[in-house]
Amino acid sequence: MIKVNNEDELCCPSCGSNNIAHKNIDIFDRKEGRKHEFHVSVSEGVVKVDNDLSQNPSGNRGGIKIGFECEGCGEKSLLKITQHKGVTFIKFEK
Repeated sequence: MIKVNNEDELCCPSCGSNNIAHKNIDIFDRKEGRKHEFHVSVSEGVVKVDNDLSQNPSGNRGGIKIGFECEGCGEKSLLKITQHKGVTFIKFEK
């Protein structure tokens, strides 16, 4: 479950701190019936584009993964945004 405080700040799922920094972002562009699908990865100032959707958090559509590291406890977590049958889901994992 995603925990937010009164300002809608994302909080660490391990310790509850709001001092978390995103480290990497993966975007998976997938649409049913489309021939070309794309994966864009941004990490430490490097952008990569390929067609590898093997790590897509959404089985049938596009998906987004954002990796975070907590400045308080040092734990790493992953925010996933997925779609399924017109519904968008958001999940925060340790």
